[in-house]
Amino acid sequence: MQKLGANPKSLEVFEEVLNMNFSEILSTETNRYAEQEIKKEQCPSKKRDVERFPVTVEEMKAYFALCIIMSQIKKSDIKMYWSKRPIVLTPIFAQTMSLRRFLAISHFLHFADNEKADDNDKLKKIRNIVNYLNDKFTNLYTSKSSICIDESLMKYKGRLSFVQFIASKRARFGIKYYKLCESESGYCSQFKIYIGKDKIDDMPASESVVMELSKHVLGKGYTIYLDNWYSSPNLFLNLLKNDTNAVGTIRKKQEKHAKGTFKIKTEKRRSSKSLQSRFTSFEMV
Repeated sequence: MQKLGANPKSLEVFEEVLNMNFSEILSTETNRYAEQEIKKEQCPSKKRDVERFPVTVEEMKAYFALCIIMSQIKKSDIKMYWSKRPIVLTPIFAQTMSLRRFLAISHFLHFADNEKADDNDKLKKIRNIVNYLNDKFTNLYTSKSSICIDESLMKYKGRLSFVQFIASKRARFGIKYYKLCESESGYCSQFKIYIGKDKIDDMPASESVVMELSKHVLGKGYTIYLDNWYSSPNLFLNLLKNDTNAVGTIRKKQEKHAKGTFKIKTEKRRSSKSLQSRFTSFEMV
């Protein structure tokens, strides 16, 4: 890690990513939303909760600490974390904040200013947090020369227009996102949440994802490894123009389009089911 030395502790890395600036963003937007809601005077219960605001930066840090603990200690109901019954007692929660305060923060928790958000952006509620994390991930650590792009599925079954079903993934239902990672360590330096089909300058989605995620490494001599969904002669030539190498697999029917421009080689690979299969890969010469 650039700023943390050779062997940073887990807590040091965590606090570098989700630092005081992150907590300030959350406390500011949560307080703003609480104020906006109380002005509407929609219901007395909201008014009673808002009287307990504003939430401080330290409270916001404590709130998320409790959320992390909840992910490790499973209980059937949120109120049970504050229960005084010996059989389910977890005193750290009541010692940190009251249940009412925790629920009030949860009710008004916000990440963006609703009045300034772009209504055409499906991620408008968290867009500034996504941008914040991408900036942090990129600046915190410089990836080595070999990087790769892949997709993952975050388990989610709520109501969202861009929830995906992918039978081959373990989660099956969830939010799909693309990520640019260092090949050796798996460190993610950039990610992009899939919110529907999009194109950049008439570029296919598979190519635009690669160009968008890799824009901060173009021209720096990196080698990007891709699977056959992303790989195409046009993409590889575009990367080559930006002093970026690429290696990727292609389907058999794509081989004729790569001949003459790329070096083709066929290799054997053992699948997760221990079956022999053949695939064609190509790399720029």
